Amino acid sequence: MRAPLRAVSCAVLLCLSLFAAPRSSVAGVDPSLADAAARIAMRATGQSALQTAAELASDAYHGRRSGTPGGDAAAAYVRDQFVAAGLTNVREEPFLFQFFGVDDLVLSAPSAGITANRANVAFGSGRTPRGRYLLVFAGAGGPLAMGQASIAAAGQPWVALVRRGDYQFADVALWAQEKGASGVVIYNRPAAAGEAFGPDDPFTGYVVGTLATQPHPSTALSIGVVMVPRNVGLAALVAMGMQEMGGDGAYNVGVGTNRAYVDMSVQAVYEARVGYNVVGEVPGTSLAGRIVLVGAHYDHLGEGRFAPHSAAVPAGDDVIFNGADDNASGVSAVVEAARALVGTAPKRTIWFVAFGAEEEGLVGSNALLTRYPGLAAALDAVIVMDMVGAPGKASPYAPSYLNVEDVPSGGSRIARLVTDVVGPLASAGAVAFGQGAPFAGARVIPFEGRSDHEPFARANVQATLLCAATDEYPYYHTVQDSVDKLDVRMLETAARLATAAAYVAAEQPEQGALPRKKGDLNGDGAVSLADVTLCLQMVVGLRTPTLDDVSVGDVAPLGGDGRLTVQDVQALLRSAIGL
Repeated sequence: MRAPLRAVSCAVLLCLSLFAAPRSSVAGVDPSLADAAARIAMRATGQSALQTAAELASDAYHGRRSGTPGGDAAAAYVRDQFVAAGLTNVREEPFLFQFFGVDDLVLSAPSAGITANRANVAFGSGRTPRGRYLLVFAGAGGPLAMGQASIAAAGQPWVALVRRGDYQFADVALWAQEKGASGVVIYNRPAAAGEAFGPDDPFTGYVVGTLATQPHPSTALSIGVVMVPRNVGLAALVAMGMQEMGGDGAYNVGVGTNRAYVDMSVQAVYEARVGYNVVGEVPGTSLAGRIVLVGAHYDHLGEGRFAPHSAAVPAGDDVIFNGADDNASGVSAVVEAARALVGTAPKRTIWFVAFGAEEEGLVGSNALLTRYPGLAAALDAVIVMDMVGAPGKASPYAPSYLNVEDVPSGGSRIARLVTDVVGPLASAGAVAFGQGAPFAGARVIPFEGRSDHEPFARANVQATLLCAATDEYPYYHTVQDSVDKLDVRMLETAARLATAAAYVAAEQPEQGALPRKKGDLNGDGAVSLADVTLCLQMVVGLRTPTLDDVSVGDVAPLGGDGRLTVQDVQALLRSAIGL
């Protein structure tokens, strides 16, 4: 039987109780649970975190690049820290990824305006034996132009000079290789509208692109490829006595009126290598099959004059990218959270993960989801920390705030939980925010991705990122990102906040639930009429009753249309509580 109005009235009263003011000043977090979380969080200390970060950021790990001995040693160190903390089921989980590196690169032709250095070379790939080569301009590097360039070389060992823009890098390199070139020098195109690079700027971003993906597996690319700024390529053309374009608007091709030679050597490595995720657990109890994950990537850029992804010139003889803030800081906070949470017997199992190969494109976090096909469905919360230990510079997201990243769709419950536990932590003296403190506060910012929370968030997991500075940190991806830049108070704040949030998330009573605002029944981060509708549907199965359902003593339908609908109840609630 459909619900009569008196039943609906009772349902409205029940729903009103769900929207009543919470007894805690912290939205959605039980006060006793928040107090327990604060006591546990105080076990994490900044000094201990700084010691962990200092070790990982030392030269002994040679920049911690995944797929290198230094990266493997860093994984082993984190594993040992997890074991020492008392985590259970500690393991290193291997995964394969495509490794790219440059062991040696020489590109020099002073008379042609070409000198390769860390300031202007984006990267080199493939292998070109050390030697002296005739420089031949091949326009945009198409197959016809490469054939013409080969003819112009007249049997001499040659290297193709190519302007970027019309073809994929791998296609250009393969066509040059097929025509007998020993290498390719690609110079940049002019900046398009809205692009920020200038003619003296190196290629920006992760420019391995199709050279790494190798779209033609039947033809192995072996020759060296080097990328240089636009002005370097134009200077080479001047030295050759050539112009980029002919009078007909087509690219010129050939050796020019003045033959130019380049000393070149490229010794690059592109091969499958093994990286590792390091995982440890605090076992759960009543909801042990549900998981809360706390993680950070331990890898960094490695070492060398041409370390991939880095746009910074090594300082003098220092060629090791130590990565103190990025991300020894985050790993040290994870280790502190593990130490603090061991022995707490939470309802949910808590995983602690140090991800490998984040700098290679979030490889480790994606590999974890691949290794455990049911993991996304079992995860109730993911808290990732990246660059939480050093102040940045002024920006729209002021570095004086600890940024907590939203999920792509907005309304993140886990991001709100993190900010909700700030109050209890501050009240307990576990963290300090405000004037004179390392952070002015913790605040939710829009989803950006670019760290190991992203694969989880895109798998519809409640995942968030704690980050202090991101790109505003002036030493980001430079050899100057060293342990002396870290602030022990920032490390302690991040570690304690992650510890408390993980514990609160793990202790939620319902399977799959995170604390919500009072009345936020659909978990979208707001209390709205949609929650009222959901409440009534859950309590009385409200559909669209008619006047036949009305009994003596019932109030009349508010809409005056002869039907009792959800809209009528919403109107009642508007008038009753101003919702």
